[in-house]
Amino acid sequence: MTARFFCIGPVRAHRVRARGLSLAFALGFSLSACAQIALPQLPGNPTPQPPITPAPPTTPPVTPTPPVTPPATLEPRPVGSPDVVVLAFSGRCSAPCSAPTDNWNYLGAKLVGGQPYWGTVARIQSAFESLGKSVQSYGYSSFLSTHTSNALENYLKPSSEEGFLQLEAKLKQVYTNWIWGRSNPTQVVLVGHSHGVNWTHQFARAHPEIPIAYLIDFDGISSAWESDNKSFIENYYAQQGKNPWPIALERAAQTIAVQGTSDLFDSKDVVPDNVKYNLELRSLNNFLYAGCFLSDTITNRRLNNTQSGIYRLDSSSECHSQIAFGTGQGVAWVVARIAELGLP
Repeated sequence: MTARFFCIGPVRAHRVRARGLSLAFALGFSLSACAQIALPQLPGNPTPQPPITPAPPTTPPVTPTPPVTPPATLEPRPVGSPDVVVLAFSGRCSAPCSAPTDNWNYLGAKLVGGQPYWGTVARIQSAFESLGKSVQSYGYSSFLSTHTSNALENYLKPSSEEGFLQLEAKLKQVYTNWIWGRSNPTQVVLVGHSHGVNWTHQFARAHPEIPIAYLIDFDGISSAWESDNKSFIENYYAQQGKNPWPIALERAAQTIAVQGTSDLFDSKDVVPDNVKYNLELRSLNNFLYAGCFLSDTITNRRLNNTQSGIYRLDSSSECHSQIAFGTGQGVAWVVARIAELGLP
């Protein structure tokens, strides 16, 4: 497979980071880490997928999280509520752009020219629909809150993009109305690519009361995530008068202790206990292929240092962006695992 450009970002070189990245800096590469610039009609572009009906773009109200303990009598979900919700976090935008404020939702249901851009969420949604389930899908950008993106790769620029706070509000609404106290609770699926994997893992850590059926990680990258987002998160703390979460949301690198080792792991590499299945995909890490020297090199694990419920694909052909293309081998592997494992 021939890649069309280099996709790389600022990376700190230390023992838990991808090997060989310092060579990229020596060669002077400075493109951003996570999303590929669209070059229409060139080989290697994702093939357009059949359009899906995007979820309503309105931001749901932030609702109080109900008690963790369910009531004695469980009730069925309201008629018309979905069996599954898929929420996807895209990664860092490609140069030329101003990350993180130009980050945008390239994985999700946004339509570009009448088609889903990468087709990733469309393909994952169809996998659950093939199980006979009703599905609603939502897409988010790698940023704390709603913002305007002017990324050149986004054909709909400038565009309003939702972020972490909007995903959190949506999932609080889902939990309150369709999960807590329900005999047939809605199943939650979180999808992340590159920097987006940090956001999905941080959400799972910040909300242990919300059960997550699938945490799907496309080549998680933590380098530059803190420098991109720390100031925005700390400003939010100041606005709220406190940190509203049980974790330091701005800390994603080398922050989690795992049983049986003295090392501290990145959030993207640790699967919280409220996650049933984790599908981890890691791209080809080969400098001979343009764009293939940026990849996740640390295997995921549970807090007890086991691999329980974790399934992994180490790609031998797809680079950092390509592994999340809706028509690619990586997403096909995800679809096969969903068919095999079903829903909890």
